[in-house]
Amino acid sequence: MPAEHARTAHRLLRIFDLFASRKAPLTSREMAEALDSPKSSLTALLKIMVDERILNVDRSSNTYFPSPRMTEAVDWVVPHMFGGAAVEHVMEELRERTGETVLLTVRSDLETEVIKVVDSPQEVSLSVRPGRRMSLWDSAVGEAMLSAMPDRTLYALIRRANRQGIRPELNSHVVMRTIKRVRAEGVATGYGRVISGVGAVAAAMPFAYFGRELALSVGGPEARVRDNESSLRTALLGAIGLLAEETEKVC
Repeated sequence: MPAEHARTAHRLLRIFDLFASRKAPLTSREMAEALDSPKSSLTALLKIMVDERILNVDRSSNTYFPSPRMTEAVDWVVPHMFGGAAVEHVMEELRERTGETVLLTVRSDLETEVIKVVDSPQEVSLSVRPGRRMSLWDSAVGEAMLSAMPDRTLYALIRRANRQGIRPELNSHVVMRTIKRVRAEGVATGYGRVISGVGAVAAAMPFAYFGRELALSVGGPEARVRDNESSLRTALLGAIGLLAEETEKVC
C-alpha cells in the first residue's frame, strides 16, 4: 500500500475513534488539533466521508457527526459480539456484586482487545476504554482465552509468536503449565502485569465471537483485588455459569 494511502486509512480510523471518545459533533479544526493532522489533508478526507454519507455536516455550525449509514454498517456486530442482551445484563450484575470494573475482551490474533466496559462505581477503580489492547501471553485475560483453546491451536500460536520475535521468547512447557492450572481453577489471575497497581481475575466465555475467544474479567486496585480474590472468583464463575445456561437455551 502506498504510504499516502496508509496515512489516509490511519487518519480515517482515528476519526472514528475520536467520535467514539468525544460523543459529540466536531469541527474540522477540533479534529485537526486532536489528531495532530494537517487541516488541508483532513478537509479533503472529510469531504469524501460526507459525499459517501459516512458523516453528516451541519453548515450552520460547521460541525461533522456520524451518519445513520455509519451506524447501520456496524449495528449488526453488537448482538453477535456480546452474545445478546444477556451478556450486558450479566456484566452489570457482576459489577453490582463485586463493585469492580467488568471487561469483555476478544482475542485479536496475538493480542486481546477490550470491546465492552462496565465501570466500577468506586472512586478509586480500574479505568479502561474499549479498544485497549493487551498481550495474549502476559495477562490474566489472555491466559483465560488460551485456556479455552485446544492444545494443538495453543502450540501453533506459541510457535508463531516466537517466529515473530516475541520477547521474552515463549517456553511452551511453561505456558502449558500455566494454562493447565487455569483450566483446573476455571479462572486466571494477574497482579501488576499489564497496568502497575492493578489486579484482575478473568475467565473464558462459554462461546466465541466468529471463532475468536472471548473473556470476562473483573479488575481493580491490586490490594483490593487481592483481599477479595476468593469472592471475585466465585462471582465471576457464577456469571460464566449463567451465560453457559443461556447459551444452552439458545442452542
